[in-house]
Amino acid sequence: MPRKVLFVKLDAIGDYMLGRQFFATLTTSEKYADASCYFLGNKICKSLYEAFDASLFKEAFWIRPGVLRDSSTWMYFRYLVKFRLMCFDEIVYLCHSRVSFVDDFLFSIRHKHLIGSSGDEVNYPDKNSFIKASKKYKKLIPVRDGLSFEYSRNLDFAEGLLSKKLPNVQFKFDKSLLNINTVSHFNYSPSKKYIAIFPGANDSSRQFAIEKLATVGRGLLENSQFELLILGSNDDKEKGEKIIELVGSEKATNLCGLTSLIGLLTVISKVDLLISNETSAVHFAAILGVSTIGISNGIRFGRFSPYPKEIADCIHYVYAHPDFSSTDEAIIQKMKELCFLSTPFDINDIAADQIVQVANQLLAQKG
Repeated sequence: MPRKVLFVKLDAIGDYMLGRQFFATLTTSEKYADASCYFLGNKICKSLYEAFDASLFKEAFWIRPGVLRDSSTWMYFRYLVKFRLMCFDEIVYLCHSRVSFVDDFLFSIRHKHLIGSSGDEVNYPDKNSFIKASKKYKKLIPVRDGLSFEYSRNLDFAEGLLSKKLPNVQFKFDKSLLNINTVSHFNYSPSKKYIAIFPGANDSSRQFAIEKLATVGRGLLENSQFELLILGSNDDKEKGEKIIELVGSEKATNLCGLTSLIGLLTVISKVDLLISNETSAVHFAAILGVSTIGISNGIRFGRFSPYPKEIADCIHYVYAHPDFSSTDEAIIQKMKELCFLSTPFDINDIAADQIVQVANQLLAQKG
């Protein structure tokens, strides 16, 4: 009977996109090719998995990670029984900043080997509890520190897990898997040029002011052949409507809440320029090779932004303080340490005209 291996990745969409490139490398490797590989993921990522990654695993299971916070609930007990009965030979937790309640859940599942990242304690109450939990792992794979870019650290983990160098992991996404004709509410025309604005973000401190985004939109539509798309989830619908109202142009369309996650990915693949807060849309654009301006207050600087040029040279960040763009390595290191978990900078200290200027430069380069 083949080994049963459970790969666990309960992160949000952006983290999923920075990690999914390694799924094929791991499951088809010599180490796991003969194993029955299963996947446990965050329910919010289910459609991405089903569209692009389902063929790599025998079966997938989906939960909302918050369910695992309280071990006294019926839902927790149901998941615990389900996974205990699976009797996995190996569980691989694909997360650098391991989460305390996820660790506790995995410790409760029957398995012969539990493998994880050396990680850090940011999702633990304190360092001592993190160290104590780490000792319960069969193997912890050392990776570069928490100030390093997330994709690079995922590469470290995959190489450590397989005990070999992986020089040819493909970061870019195969656009042929996307079909613009399946996206409703968007009458795409290859003869037109599009600029997209993504106004949403999970945290309000990461959201560039709607009025400023509208100023950016107006500035880019003046005397240009571009059409403006406002993209986002249903939660962003009112933001999109407000931007459309303030822009005041028939060339602006609000698609917030009108596309699926796959539809959003597909629309982004067709735009000439994306302007977005620091959220999953930027990671979509990075894997698609779409020219993008990321607007950021600098939080988690070094870990999720900026993109190293060797990974994605299409992502250009505008930060809330000039030191984020310094060429002095000592200053960059200082900013990474300062903004490791939080940031003292206000995203709305960025001027709308600065975004317009960068956008025009990028559009001029495209010709």
